[in-house]
Amino acid sequence: MNTSLLEKKTSLDLPEFLQFLWTHFGYDFREYSMAHLQRRIQHRMNVDGCTSLASFAQNLLLHKEAILPLLDDLSINVTQMFRDPRFFRELRDVLPTLFHASHPIKIWHAGCATGQEAYSMAILLEELGKESQSLIYGTDFHPKILERAREGIFSIQAMREYTENYLASGGTGCFSNYYRAEYGHAVMARRLRESITFSQHNLVTDFAFGEMNAVLCRNVLIYFNKSLQNRVLQRFRDCLAPGGILCLGSKEDLAYSSVASDFVVVSDWARIYRKKG
Repeated sequence: MNTSLLEKKTSLDLPEFLQFLWTHFGYDFREYSMAHLQRRIQHRMNVDGCTSLASFAQNLLLHKEAILPLLDDLSINVTQMFRDPRFFRELRDVLPTLFHASHPIKIWHAGCATGQEAYSMAILLEELGKESQSLIYGTDFHPKILERAREGIFSIQAMREYTENYLASGGTGCFSNYYRAEYGHAVMARRLRESITFSQHNLVTDFAFGEMNAVLCRNVLIYFNKSLQNRVLQRFRDCLAPGGILCLGSKEDLAYSSVASDFVVVSDWARIYRKKG
């Protein structure tokens, strides 16, 4: 959809607006859940005072910076440290099975948002004594969200909840040793921040990078339609080394997916799967 064509249109439906975002800004939401997109886009239109998708598109063309708050709304940023403590308890038992050779294992947190889960992994590996044998990657499509992840700064109020999650997940240390309090915020320890490589990556349009021993993509696929879910799962399968593990969210699973036969179930409840081979 070129600009001149957009100027002639007095109305857009949602698929046309998503095509506009892809054409003009390079962000592809065309295979996300329509119900999810409708709610988030309507919220941003209300905030920006736009009464139609056509006027919203025109506003984005005139004010390019307005795409950033829209990306904030469309990003999936609901996350916590040690979210679902039972999952992390089971992960503590599974991770050691990945360490066989002398080379480090690679762990990919896909759709990492503001990084809490990646920091949880860094803490878990340190408590297993495996931090020097591991490389952690956190990716998301939103550059501003990734910058927050790199900074590793969270509210003190959130850290109280994270501490409870940590203890419930089987944490073996003192959680306060993993961050310092500073001006009403908590800053993750430098050794943890330096142990994670955060980079921009779009699950919809970008290929997986390198061979991984573990991929965690929890509570992201539920926002995709079935076709996109399958494509993303195929990418995860292709980048996982034989014997590597795939971790999904509590409302996601491999049943009826195109890659189900390539994995065995490690924990049905925790949604942990191991690639065959």
